[in-house]
Amino acid sequence: MKRQGDEEEGSRKRPKGAVEVSEGKLFQLWGKGYTKEERAAMQLDETAVYSVTDARTADRITTHMLALEGAPFRLVADGCGCVGGNSLSFGRALAKQGGRVMAIELDPIRFAMLENNVRVSGLVETVTCVCGDSAQLVLDPTAPRDAGAQRAWTALRSLSRSAVGREAS
Repeated sequence: MKRQGDEEEGSRKRPKGAVEVSEGKLFQLWGKGYTKEERAAMQLDETAVYSVTDARTADRITTHMLALEGAPFRLVADGCGCVGGNSLSFGRALAKQGGRVMAIELDPIRFAMLENNVRVSGLVETVTCVCGDSAQLVLDPTAPRDAGAQRAWTALRSLSRSAVGREAS
């Protein structure tokens, strides 16, 4: 792995802490759903190299999620967004069904990488990125529950103004 500290790559500045990995590792992490150029534009740091869910596993999780009772879901929250492994897989699947993904990441540097990866993936309209603590954002014990027993998303809606490329609706 080669560290990159605010180096220019093409016309895009890579954030401090971003690392470069081999083309094989990029394929493992991001899969065949992206071109070689898109995979190369994805950003990750040393932690993400070992902690982001690889494409094959993320797609399996998505397949199982879509088979759950109550599917298809209109909104899925990824409480540990990292740089987007599961969020991007959820987003690709839910985009076909008109659903949305809330990708929550606590670390500001990984959050910036997550936003980049959502843009590179073309999922800006489906995946909303939120920088914050998912335990505090999602679990509001005073929030009303709807028939599907989903928590109200008031806290997320107010924080999702940091959504990639648009205001939250």
